Amino acid sequence: MEKSFIALPERPGLGVEMSDAAARQTHVQGTRWLDPMGRG
Repeated sequence: MEKSFIALPERPGLGVEMSDAAARQTHVQGTRWLDPMGRG
């Protein structure tokens, strides 16, 4: 933060990275979040 404002990122995106390992560890059976095409 700078003077009560959040600085805009210089690159596109939200500035966060997805952890595939953490997503797989917390995956709920019966949901297709990890594979939106429903292949597995």
